[in-house]
Amino acid sequence: MASREWETWTDERVAIQRDGQGEGIREGDVYDVREGGKWWPARLACGESGWYLIAEDGRRCWPLVSLWRWQALGQGKHWEGVLSGGCGSVACAGTAAPGAAELIEQLMADISVLLIDIRYAARSRWFPQWNKSYLLKRWGARYTHERGLGNVNYRDRDKPVVLVNPGPAVEGAVDLLTKGFSLVLLCACDGEHMACHCREVVRLIEERLQQVMPDTRLSAWMRRVIGGGRVGRASGGQASLGA
Repeated sequence: MASREWETWTDERVAIQRDGQGEGIREGDVYDVREGGKWWPARLACGESGWYLIAEDGRRCWPLVSLWRWQALGQGKHWEGVLSGGCGSVACAGTAAPGAAELIEQLMADISVLLIDIRYAARSRWFPQWNKSYLLKRWGARYTHERGLGNVNYRDRDKPVVLVNPGPAVEGAVDLLTKGFSLVLLCACDGEHMACHCREVVRLIEERLQQVMPDTRLSAWMRRVIGGGRVGRASGGQASLGA
């Protein structure tokens, strides 16, 4: 069985791939699923609605969600099952906002929530908890750095927002939303700066989402959250499971 050192980090439901099966996600691979403090052996299966882990006794089924650590949305390197409950939601969190770390912990307590890092550079000189390596260790397969949604002019607020390559990443975001997953967009703002590029990212996601699901709107919740501060291969063989 793969190492469970990560277990001290969180009680979330996760799946650990058995050792000796090679890299990548393949139907029939064996995982150990942790749920409610108990481990369940399960096999990976791909159905019409996506990837799932099926318990060996056949009585349990968990939708799989696994994001590749680098541009998972833009490159289509994400694997998941479909959750129930309709369309997911979007929230923004700025690393410079007071209480940002606590906010993200609260939002990510829901295991159907994914952390999408939309900073051009996923690092912080003074606060290591905002470095990509730390975020990967903390959130594993529920985190990805999506540079395509980053602002080329992030160093100069006087210049207009220019996103690197938003199209493919926006499509990936909408795909996850329509499957019931919710997204936390991680930027570097303080939650008050009206010109932060996260607003442009949200606008593009909502615009595309309304084309796919015309009755769906994200803007009201997004503005309130911003204003209030509010399996290719899974990293390390670990994948998170949907609700």
